Amino acid sequence: MVDQATLRNEPTTSSTNSGAAPSNGSELPPQAVARSSAEFLHDLFTLGELQAKLVMLDTKEGVSRLTVWVVVMIAGGILALASLPVLLVTLALALYELAGLSLTLSFGIAVVLGLGASAGLIFAALGSLRKASNILERSASEWRANVRWAKDTLKRLSTPPNRFPTSRR
Repeated sequence: MVDQATLRNEPTTSSTNSGAAPSNGSELPPQAVARSSAEFLHDLFTLGELQAKLVMLDTKEGVSRLTVWVVVMIAGGILALASLPVLLVTLALALYELAGLSLTLSFGIAVVLGLGASAGLIFAALGSLRKASNILERSASEWRANVRWAKDTLKRLSTPPNRFPTSRR
């Protein structure tokens, strides 16, 4: 009949069952999945390599930022330790002579002022160290973006493509 489609009965050979692509140019589903999976794994390893390089760069930059503040803190500590006794003795003697206080009270006031100044310097240095210690901030941000990309790609690869249009004109 004219309005019926004709079916060709092609012989089944080992080449059609061996995984070779059909003659119409489209890939068999296992090959398409393997190619998509291989491309995804390649991209995933490339992202992993870039992530490792970024971690190394962030670590190097972070250590250099921390090093400066640690050296400043050590230098400040050494300077304070070297000059603190002389400063405190001078302060105590000035209180004794100018204010007329006893030597015990004068030295006590000098010690309290010295400890307060030391605490202020240490807290200021610790605050600066906290700000400079966000070493891996860029790496963490990139890691979150890479994980989001990998999840989206896996989700996209797991859904079959829509081969037939849903609406006809």
